[in-house]
Amino acid sequence: MQDDDAAKVKAIVAWAQAEGREKDITQEAADIARSAQLSDEAVNQKLTEIESARRARDFKTSDALRAELAAAGILVENTKAGVRWRRK
Repeated sequence: MQDDDAAKVKAIVAWAQAEGREKDITQEAADIARSAQLSDEAVNQKLTEIESARRARDFKTSDALRAELAAAGILVENTKAGVRWRRK
């Protein structure tokens, strides 16, 4: 099965904005649409960059990249099994 809910919500939010119905967009829908802006590959690339920065002990860059993902609606979790992420 293909998970394309985020893309559908993004299209609905874009339609609502084009129709001037911003007040009808819930915060949750706006967050989902924002998180859909980054592809899975782009998120994984950012995670690779975060890991490289952490290995180099460049925590400022690592934190900035993590904040960028958070602003895009991506929740990053560090676990014993490694880093995992999900869309808010």
